[in-house]
Amino acid sequence: MHILSFTAALLLLLLTPGPTNTLMMLAGYERGWRSSLRLIGAELTGYLAVVLTVLLVLAPAFAAYPSMLLWVRGAAFLWVLFLSWRLWGASARSPAANGELSGRHVLLTTVLNPKAPIIALVIMPQVELNAALPWLVLLSAIIVLAASFWLLVGAVSARGGSGRLTNRTIRKLAATGMFGFAVMLAAYSVNAMI
Repeated sequence: MHILSFTAALLLLLLTPGPTNTLMMLAGYERGWRSSLRLIGAELTGYLAVVLTVLLVLAPAFAAYPSMLLWVRGAAFLWVLFLSWRLWGASARSPAANGELSGRHVLLTTVLNPKAPIIALVIMPQVELNAALPWLVLLSAIIVLAASFWLLVGAVSARGGSGRLTNRTIRKLAATGMFGFAVMLAAYSVNAMI
């Protein structure tokens, strides 16, 4: 894969709204860009853990046992659905109680994010680990860039928000978006089984 097409594909995928990006935007909205920067490490760790695991271990297993991929998608669906439910419930509590979004949430959401296996199986060159190292460095830089973008979107929304754009509204919108993503993930998995 050429470096420009690799970069373009990653930017398109990582700047598209999804469960991890929703959490990053929410963190930026609630805590501000600077206070949320530590979450980028959790997102980066999640993506790299999945990409390396898929490249080194799971790609051959998925090829041999396609039903394993359905189990992975099912786990991702349940996690995103659970997170949606938690965000919706958190919107009813006071903003001080809403500081429960942690690096652990971002890490687990990223690990279960369907974008990670897409990166590993479709975008990353299928080469040995030594040859993949420069691509992994570029992937890491693009992940940091995209995560910073979503934190900034949240922070700017909080700063420029009107009285109607409250913490509760943002959490409900995030919960609705994550629920929609969970439904799309379930529909995709059901179609794959048919």
